[in-house]
Amino acid sequence: MLREADVKSDWITFTSLLSACADSAALKLVNQIVGQSIKSGFDYDVPVANGIITMYSKCGRIEEAQEIFNLIPVKDFVSWNAMITGYAQNGLGRKAIQIFEDMLKMGTEPDYVTYIAVLSGCSRSGLVSEGQYYFTSMTKDHSIPLRPEHSACMEDLLGRAGYLEQAKMMIDEMPIQPTAAVWGALLGACQIHGNTKLAECAVKHLFELDWKDSGSYVLLANTYANAGKLDDVAEVRKLMRERGIQKNPGCSWIEVDNRIHVFTVDDTSHPQIGDVHRMLDEVLKKIEEIVYMIDASSYRSRSHHSERLAAAFGILSLPIWMPIHIMKNLRICGDCHRVIKLMSLVTARELIVRDTTLFHHFKNGACSCGDYW
Repeated sequence: MLREADVKSDWITFTSLLSACADSAALKLVNQIVGQSIKSGFDYDVPVANGIITMYSKCGRIEEAQEIFNLIPVKDFVSWNAMITGYAQNGLGRKAIQIFEDMLKMGTEPDYVTYIAVLSGCSRSGLVSEGQYYFTSMTKDHSIPLRPEHSACMEDLLGRAGYLEQAKMMIDEMPIQPTAAVWGALLGACQIHGNTKLAECAVKHLFELDWKDSGSYVLLANTYANAGKLDDVAEVRKLMRERGIQKNPGCSWIEVDNRIHVFTVDDTSHPQIGDVHRMLDEVLKKIEEIVYMIDASSYRSRSHHSERLAAAFGILSLPIWMPIHIMKNLRICGDCHRVIKLMSLVTARELIVRDTTLFHHFKNGACSCGDYW
């Protein structure tokens, strides 16, 4: 539209475009915008460069984000925050800490967003002692007031690491009112570690804050299921029906040939779904051939999860040298995480899955998260 109207783009144009595209993961569109910004001479403009860093980070292209960051001659605190956040989003907590320490050495003062990024990076990498240090340093050394987001990060950090009682004690001693994100982090940790008692406590508070959120019911039901309490699972599902609560359906999407292809669980709507199922079956057979300890029935029972369908479509449709980028609207489940790791091994493909927690970079049978997410 701007070109047709012969209106010249400025730095505000590009920062707006970059912001709009950051969550789309449409890589070809991303590359076009970056290329146009370079042609227009705005690639060294700090706000534009910051937008490119954020956009690349949200597309899982953290190396390119770092390259742009390195090219900024005079970095502002937004530049530092964007790079720290990018590493945290991609599950690289130690790199996030390294950039943060470089920021301090350069004399740039952090703000509350900086510490959300640092603590988030620690949480997603299991860096408990480091997270506790920076949590204390935030108020002690930089006089940054505690916000609910910081507390949620610490709950996630302690909870994932198995320090559930310490996490609960932190909530009890919080000087500010715990939010749904804080209780939700504790509930998620309870599911991981099978603590039904604390899960019930967390859900009670979550229902008081927002009883319509389906995620709380699902996490509680999963916690009961993992503990073998099937009667309690049935009670949760009954409560959901009575309250009219519906679970958000899982979906994944992938860009191929300038189009976004969306898959849902047990999808039959995609025009190539037959080929996708055949490719997925072929890959699963290869996995079963080389990994003898796999329970084939368990893996095949979830073969129609949306992220698996999207991965199979990517293998089918994209050239061997091209990484397969997948977006998912929910947290990737443990079974699919294991399967996609093995898919990357038997197909020699790099698969990158962005779920609601972070990016998972699958390559050669391993994931960048180290199975900690």
